[in-house]
Amino acid sequence: MQAAGRTAPHAPEPLPRPADDARQHDGTMMLKAARIAAWLLGLAIIVLSMVPTELLPKTGIRLNFEHFGVFAAAGFVFGLAYARRYGLIAICLVIFGGAIETIQLFVPGRQGRLSDFAADALGVLYGAVAARTIARGD
Repeated sequence: MQAAGRTAPHAPEPLPRPADDARQHDGTMMLKAARIAAWLLGLAIIVLSMVPTELLPKTGIRLNFEHFGVFAAAGFVFGLAYARRYGLIAICLVIFGGAIETIQLFVPGRQGRLSDFAADALGVLYGAVAARTIARGD
């Protein structure tokens, strides 16, 4: 019998195996890399959206496809970086795209277009859905 006031000793928790630590470390590093990439892409979108058109790189791709592609990449990378928050990410990035197009109305040599915003929004949704699909393994 145990004396009053004493609790039964608990079994020690097993120590993590080195392989588990390595996998967790790899996952943490990948998450950090995805978050850094996401915010750098967001910053690049801001910078490229505010410079005069003449200074933009020429891709030869139609403008709406450029918008779609860049915002699909943003939706995808932010979706990977902040998993399980796909809806919030999509809403925030659509608002971000709208803000970029609105700000461009006040930037000399730039034009904010509704068609650009639509391409941004569709790209965000596509990228976020792709990230969700990959993360879930569907």
